[in-house]
Parts: sequence; C-alpha cells; structure tokens
Amino acid sequence: MSKLESDQVVAVIIKIMLSDGTYKTLGPVQKVTKKDMKELVDTLKLFLNLRANDYSAVEVNKIQFQSILINKNGESSIHKPITNEMKTYKSGNYNLPLTTNISKWGTIIQHNGNVITLVNPKYPEVFIVITVYSDKQSYQFLINGKVKFEIVDYFGNNHESFKYVFIS
Repeated sequence: MSKLESDQVVAVIIKIMLSDGTYKTLGPVQKVTKKDMKELVDTLKLFLNLRANDYSAVEVNKIQFQSILINKNGESSIHKPITNEMKTYKSGNYNLPLTTNISKWGTIIQHNGNVITLVNPKYPEVFIVITVYSDKQSYQFLINGKVKFEIVDYFGNNHESFKYVFIS
C-alpha cells in the first residue's frame, strides 16, 4: 500500500485464521484509498470486536489481507458493521432489559454489600436478586422464595460489554 497514490482505489478483504485452521471473513469487501487507511483499520477493529463476541474464546493465528487495484482515481467506500440494538429479551412472560444498569431492572428494596434485591411492578409476584461480582452479574428471579430462573451476564474487557450467557 505504501507505493499507491493517495487517490487510487483498492478493494480489500480481511480474513482471520482461527486456531482450528478455519477462516472467518472480517466484514464485507472494502473499497479504500491510501488516505483513508486509518478509518479502514478502525472499522476492522470494530468488526473484530463484534466477531469476538460470537465466541467464548477467540484465538487468531493469522490475519490475511487480500487486495486488488480497482482504479487510479476514486473515493473510499468503507462499510461499517450494522447492528440491531435490542433493548429487551423476551423469556416466557418476562420482557427483560438487556443491560447491567441495575436501575433498569426495577426498584431497589434492599441493598446488602454486593447483593441487591429489587421489585418490578410489571411482575409483582417476583423478587429479583442481583449479585454483583467484578467480572459478572447474576440475576435470580424468585417466586415464593424459590429461584424460578437465573441469568448471568459475563463482562467483556473493561466492562464495556456483556454477554447473555444462559437461563436455567
């Protein structure tokens, strides 16, 4: 890429090779000029972060760039990832918030250390007991003192994201 003129358009596709030898494409083919390489790198990092959320552990052995010169004069066409934001998760009769923000789960009625008990007027028969750990939050839904189901959110790097892991 260092020998390209600043307005030459190159089609680039990036693939990652996982530890098991399989390849995953990191987003669509991107048309980019030399002057827009930083934006492309930032976009690819975003694709990689989103892809990492698809796996419990991602071990990348190799990143492969494939490119072809399209024309001498043109503009970049960098495609950002498209995500659909889900604000809630439907489970049975419950419409649960997809957030670790405790205030979105209900009204706090008891706070004892890292254990918080809430009620939610949408579900008057349920007590929601949230236990906060350094790397996760556990949500237990109690009816008549018995756990009906439990959700555990495991945090990503620097608590920037979380995964919906299981309901039991």
